This record gives sequence, C-alpha cells and structure tokens, in this order.
Amino acid sequence: MGKLRYSCKRFAYIFLYSIFLMVILLQGEHYRFLLRRWTGRTFDPVLGLVFLVVFPVFLGLLLALPKFLGVWRQQGRWRYDVVKFLAVGIPAFYIILSVPIMWIPVLRPLVSIYPGYWRSLTMQASVMNVAGIVIGYMSLSALYKKAVNNNESVE
Repeated sequence: MGKLRYSCKRFAYIFLYSIFLMVILLQGEHYRFLLRRWTGRTFDPVLGLVFLVVFPVFLGLLLALPKFLGVWRQQGRWRYDVVKFLAVGIPAFYIILSVPIMWIPVLRPLVSIYPGYWRSLTMQASVMNVAGIVIGYMSLSALYKKAVNNNESVE
C-alpha cells in the first residue's frame, strides 16, 4: 500500500511538472511570435535576439531543476564541475551567440571564419534552441555536493 501511494504521489508530481513545462513553453512561443511582429513593425531586433538567447537557457534550467533539488537535499559541500560545463558549454555558447554576434560589427569575424554551411546551420532557430537548453541544463547539472569527511564541518 505504501509503495502504491508513493508511486501515485510521484506520478502526480511528474505530471504537474510536465504540465508546468508545457505552459511555459507555449507562453514562450507566444511571446516569441509577438516579438517577431514587434520587430517587423519597429525594425529593432534587440528584444527578439535577447529572447532568442535567454528563453532556451531558461528552459534548460527548468529541465535540470528536479535533479538539482535532489542534489540540494544531500549532505556535503557544494562543488561545480567546471570541466563538464566548459566542455559542453563553450561550443553551445558559441552556437547560441552566433546570431547576436552578427549584429555587432566588431565581433562579426568570429562567426564569419567558418564556411557558409556551418554559419547557416548554427543560425537555425532549432539549433540555437537546443544549444540554449544544453547551456541551461549544464549550468545546474554541473552543481553537486561532495561528501564531507568526519573531521570537516558542513557549510
């Protein structure tokens, strides 16, 4: 009976979390649509570019939240796996910033050193979304707690 209750409670949490993520995703796509219309009217792409970069990172943070909350409950000292974050984060960071970089004349050579196919691939919205989600997810999933020796105190 206790195992069934635990499974039902777990199902409810995961189901509600999934509904929450879907609502955030749909709202984000609605805002993206509104920003596209606003950009078409004003010819000012800055807000659209900021949203294009920030929203996928926010989604990645939300996807990593359950794992982070599990780590939060553990005992130990906080650590950050910098190698893991940099190994995945640097390429993803380059991809997600490839479009905004094109709007800054001084930084354009950073994007234009690659062949046209690579540039067109990295500037696709779906590729940028995946890169942003990866950055957000890696930001939280690289956090962990290391067990403390008996001689040390917990922070």
